[in-house]
Amino acid sequence: MQQVKILLVLCLCTSKIFAQEQGFNMLEHDDKKLYFGITIGTNRAQYKIFHTPNFIGNDSVLVATPRWNPGFQVGIMGNYKLNNHFSLRLVPQFALVYKEMQYDFTQQQDTVITLESIMLQSPLLLKFNSDRINNFRFYTISGLKFDYDFNSNLNSRRTDEALRIKPLDLGYELGVGFEFYYPNFIFSPEIKISNGFSNLQKAQANIITSKPIETLNSKMIVFSFTIGG
Repeated sequence: MQQVKILLVLCLCTSKIFAQEQGFNMLEHDDKKLYFGITIGTNRAQYKIFHTPNFIGNDSVLVATPRWNPGFQVGIMGNYKLNNHFSLRLVPQFALVYKEMQYDFTQQQDTVITLESIMLQSPLLLKFNSDRINNFRFYTISGLKFDYDFNSNLNSRRTDEALRIKPLDLGYELGVGFEFYYPNFIFSPEIKISNGFSNLQKAQANIITSKPIETLNSKMIVFSFTIGG
């Protein structure tokens, strides 16, 4: 995937730069209990769908396929150190997320539906740090996330909505990242996956694009950069 390639190339180039440097940067940072940063990144999102039992025999919809779509996000990061290897990380952020559904119909023209979300995301993560090697450190993160979609159409009065999407979502996040210590800040590229537990669709028996779907979950891949200190 493109995000993984970018992350690997960036880490390789940065590691070569640090290999030529002498000494440790920001040694006092390792003793901080609490520090903050800003994060900015891109995302690719889609829905994960589970069809209703009668989907095979549906006489209106032949195929309902979710498609990946790019988005953008920005936020702040707070990191609380538990010990030398573990810390808690809260990353509230706003995300612009686009998801698409492609429908192939039996008796009308095929169509692609785009659903736009403006989301407040609040993941609470457990971060595991490797030992510091000069000005470099590797880490992993895992935890739970809470999302609220300000653009949810759950209570919309329109009658032509293809899907009714609930605003609240709970899920998990898993990821890896790298910390590069500069004299005045820490630069951290990171990639993570995010999957929701909640069924986001409010079923509508009278809407043909809703009838084939029993469960609709969120899926997202995020590539981000954090600057902290």
